[in-house]
Amino acid sequence: MTSPSSRWPNAMPTMCAGGLPVVVPADSVDKLLGATLDLPSNPDQGGLVLRNPNRPQVPQLGEPIELTGTVEEKVRQLLDQQVNPAIAAHGGFASLIKVEGPAAHIAMGGGCQGCAMSALTLREGIESAILGSIPEITEVVDTTDHSSGENPFY
Repeated sequence: MTSPSSRWPNAMPTMCAGGLPVVVPADSVDKLLGATLDLPSNPDQGGLVLRNPNRPQVPQLGEPIELTGTVEEKVRQLLDQQVNPAIAAHGGFASLIKVEGPAAHIAMGGGCQGCAMSALTLREGIESAILGSIPEITEVVDTTDHSSGENPFY
């Protein structure tokens, strides 16, 4: 096995809790200071969750909007006014199921339910918009039942 530094000369290897080696590009180290690698709060969700207190600048989906009310109301406003108009072209929509602590549980429907690109849409679009606009939310959980989608947009 080659060392990360020989394969990626601009990377800095780091050890996380439990001995899992993680390779971080040298120009990203400062952006990840204080971040933790964790298991998702949803036991049915695979993979790992990177919890990073250093929020990057998130591109706007549309004109900036003022979000008011409770955390739930802010998430719904963001979904209704920015996210859903952006994904409606593919016949899809996103709904807030619940807010549990710092986690927003989101379900995708319509053309997004069962679509191969829905995970990317959720992580790169919806999650980025929520985390960048609502500081009380630090995690977005996908609660979509992708197996029952009837008309996914491919």
